Amino acid sequence: MGSKQLLKVEAFHYKLDSVSDEAFQKFVQDELTPTWVALVKKHKVVRYTSTITPSTFAARFRPQLEKTRPGWIMNEAHLTLTYYVRNFEDMLELISDPEYQARGRDVEIGWIDTSRGQIKIGWETTYLENGEVVNTTVV
Repeated sequence: MGSKQLLKVEAFHYKLDSVSDEAFQKFVQDELTPTWVALVKKHKVVRYTSTITPSTFAARFRPQLEKTRPGWIMNEAHLTLTYYVRNFEDMLELISDPEYQARGRDVEIGWIDTSRGQIKIGWETTYLENGEVVNTTVV
């Protein structure tokens, strides 16, 4: 892929049912993120983000989704961790690090349902940034 594209790796996580949305958000901000940032930085990750999705969002959005896109399924993950890297090797290096595996297991206990989750990987290209069209033309 072209040098302007980044490999976007999204990890979709689900909180335990016993954890409130408010407590989960605090956990992500105060415990999970500080645990990951130094490790992620060490492994050539260009950009790292988290998206918290409160439990109520799916119920609010689903009726409109069902009208406009019948048959589509709402992803109800409570947390999406997104890693932007230049290639597969950089991501494989990160997830192969024993420290990555140990920190992940330790920090998730009592918060994240580790029995389920998904990963999505693909090349990301930006077409609209700061209100300006980039990497394409307008017809």
